[in-house]
Formats: sequence, C-alpha cells, structure tokens
Amino acid sequence: MKAIIFNYIHSIRRKPLQFLGTLFLTIGFALIMGSTGGSSAIPVTVFSDELSSQDVFQLIERWNERQEEFIFLQEPADVADKKLAQNVIPYGVELEAKTFRLVLAQEMPEMGALQSFLETTYREEALLVAAAALVGVPAREFADTIDSRIRTHGFSSTIRFEDGAAGFRYDGALHNLFGFTLFFLIYGAALNIRLILKQKEEGTWDRIVLSPLNKAQIYAGHLGFGFLMAYGQLIVVFLLFAIFFRVDFYGGLIRSLLVSIPYVFAVVSLAVFLGGVVKNHRQMDALTPLVAVSFAMLGGGFWPIEIISSPVLLRLSQVVPLTYGMNLLKGATYLQMPLGMLLFDMAVLVLMGVLLMGLGLNLMERKAA
Repeated sequence: MKAIIFNYIHSIRRKPLQFLGTLFLTIGFALIMGSTGGSSAIPVTVFSDELSSQDVFQLIERWNERQEEFIFLQEPADVADKKLAQNVIPYGVELEAKTFRLVLAQEMPEMGALQSFLETTYREEALLVAAAALVGVPAREFADTIDSRIRTHGFSSTIRFEDGAAGFRYDGALHNLFGFTLFFLIYGAALNIRLILKQKEEGTWDRIVLSPLNKAQIYAGHLGFGFLMAYGQLIVVFLLFAIFFRVDFYGGLIRSLLVSIPYVFAVVSLAVFLGGVVKNHRQMDALTPLVAVSFAMLGGGFWPIEIISSPVLLRLSQVVPLTYGMNLLKGATYLQMPLGMLLFDMAVLVLMGVLLMGLGLNLMERKAA
C-alpha cells in the first residue's frame, strides 16, 4: 500500500500537470464566478416617482444598516428605467407610498430573499405608523425611540434570510467557491481510477497482482491516494481563498474542511463505481465530464438549488452526492448550523460511499474474472 502511494507521489512530481490543472481550474472558475473582490453584498438599484429624493435616501439608509445581504443604491427614476431597458442592471425596486414594485429585466437567484426582506420591512413600517398614531407622536420620532431602546438593551435588529419558500440566505462568493471545488473534485478522484483501468489494459495490473501485495492492499493504495489527492486539493483551494483572497468563511473554515471528508469519500467511491461500469479508460474519460456536469447542475453547484422549482429535479438532486456536500459547506459557514444539524447529510454521504464502493469494486473484479 505504501509502495503504491509513494509511486503516485513520484509520478506527480514527474508529471504534475494533471493535479495542478484541476487545481488551477477550480481557482480560476471560483474567482471569475464568485466576484471575490471584497464584500459579497448584492447591489440593488432603488428609485421612485412618488417619494422625494430625501425620503428614498432615508429609507435605503435604514435598510443598509439593518442587513448585510444587499446594498441599496439610489438612482433617479429616469436613469434606472434606462438601465433596466438596456439590461445594464438585472432588476430594480420602485418605491411607492405604501408598497413597492420589483421591476425585472432578468431573473436572479437572490430575488426571493430580496422580496422577502422588502415585504417584511413594509409590514414593519405599517405597524410602526399605526403604533405611532396610537401614542400620538410622529412615526419617525417613534421609530428613533424604539431603535434607541433596542440598542440600549443589547438586541440586534439585523435581518438574516433563512431557507424557506419566500427567501433563503445566499453568499455568491462562497457558493461559487464551494460549487466549483466540489465539481472539480470529481475529476481529481476519477484520475486514479483511470490509471487503474489503463494498467489493466496494458497488462501492468497483472504484474502488480503477482507481487507480494494482495489485492486489498493494492486497491487500498490506489484509493487511499485518490482520497488524499482530492482532499489535499480541497484544502489548498480553501486555504488559498481564505488567506490570499480574503473570502469570509464566517468563522467556519476548519468546520468546512472537516465536514468535507464524507463528500471526498463519496466522490472517490463514485469514481470506483464509474470505473466498474466502463470497459476502458477512454470510456472513463468520456463518462466523467458527463456525470460531473450533471451532478453539479442537479446538486446546486452552479446555482442555488433553492431556485429550482421542478419537483422531478428536486427528487433527482436527493441522489446526488454534490447536493449533500453543498448542504454541509453552506451549513458550516454562512448558514451557521450546529454540527448536529449536519449529521444527516454526512451520514447520507457515508452510506452513498459504502454502496458505490462495494458495487464498483465488485463490478471491476467481475470484469477481471
């Protein structure tokens, strides 16, 4: 087993492009798609024909203080209309005296969270005006008094969006980092199984089997190194983004590394299963991208799974390891879930890994026989 792992290490030192290629692709796609240039707050254009410029400014100032998901920016109504017509901005919020209107140029993943926040805010404003009328003071003075008492007693008024029908919490930079990392881990795990298939085609595998090592040790060496290489790739990417690109892991960097272990095991097992299904390494090369892309699309790697409304696709996502890997990483970071709430996803990944590993090794040995 150790001899096989050392052989892999020497082969990577001689030909490092395969390992470095998946590493650089992960970093590149996460940087391009994640908008990691600092704050992950989503800009939202706000305009109004009914309210004065001062009223709009006061509203968005309060909204920006209350939450960190969005940054509301004021624009003149004619400028905002022009930007929407030219598709410069995907959407805007038109404010009216007692309600608001979302003007869409295109659908975006955060629309549910934005609408949920605005609806909640307008309900609170209506209650505030009614309460101020009952006590006979101006609404703004009443609001300032309430805010002062909340701060005095140490309560927080920050709004967070939880998963649900109306809205969900979303961090674009972290979501893309997690999605592309888990996506490219499938390729990394498949490289080792591809080598096993190639060795069997060239006859090298038969000579290895005749060595003092038994088959269990041979498989353990190959799969053990596959696991270490995939997990090492994940650690390098996460540390690189945390240290050099200043991506905020919400204090969950170590937790995210730990909860990723079941996913890496499941992905290595998936690669073994694919190796048992195909007949040669060329078929493995063709099947791996198909499976990786399909799993990333179904599992919410390329976009938030919360925006998918099709019951069929949601059912299919429940048998995709990447779905549970994303749940674990989101729960360990910006969703701030306790470890107990992540145990189910970890258990599902371990179960998937055991089943796929057993089936894959059985199929590979049957073909060899």
